[in-house]
Parts: sequence; structure tokens; C-alpha cells
Amino acid sequence: MNVAGVHGTNIAMTCHSDLGKGALDSDTRIPDTDGLITNAKNSYPADIIVWIGPGIKSCHYDVPQERAELFSKDYKECIIIEGGKIFMDLAGIITLQLIGARVRPEKITTRRDKQEIIEANAFIINLK
Repeated sequence: MNVAGVHGTNIAMTCHSDLGKGALDSDTRIPDTDGLITNAKNSYPADIIVWIGPGIKSCHYDVPQERAELFSKDYKECIIIEGGKIFMDLAGIITLQLIGARVRPEKITTRRDKQEIIEANAFIINLK
């Protein structure tokens, strides 16, 4: 599924009938939505495919020390100190959270370049 991100807080509840929306045709994306939640049965973390992005890159996301300290314990490798500034790798943090939730690393893609179909994706995943 693909969403038409609006940089807001709109989350859509999806079901099996939404499968594939926006995947091959951007006109079928779920509109005005930044995240997706599903309660589909028989969904397993190892089967989930995730695209992360677009989003601010770590080289442009400098944060105050107080914010970096909130993440430094669990995501030390995603905190970069350079030129007296502290930067955070949000895509790296999301990737580590997904792996911790048993999503397979090879099924996680960070958007690095412009693609025709996958224009924007945002996910909130709470896997147990």
C-alpha cells in the first residue's frame, strides 16, 4: 500500500481489500494519510515489506544534546557528532526498531532516490 503523505497525523486503518493500493498506480494511493495500521490476521513481521521515506537525512537533521540523549542509549550508532553539531539518523532509528520487531532487514528499504510510483510512505508499526 502507498499513501499520499500530508505531513500530518492522519492514520488510516487498512484491511485486506486495501492490499496493493498505490503500489503500481499512484492514483490509487490512500489519500491524505501519513501512516497505516492493519489488524489483519495471519500477518507476521517476517512477511512485512517496508519502504522508509522520503525524509530528512541525518546530514540535515541537527538536534540539541537533550534530544540526542533520549536516543543515545538504544540507538547510539544513529547519533552522529560532526563539526560541533549533533545529527540524528531517523531512517536508521526506524530501521533498528523494525528489526527489533522481527521485520527482516532485507525487507526494509530506505528511499534514496526519486522513484516514479513510490512517492511517499510513512509507517507506524507496533509489533509484539
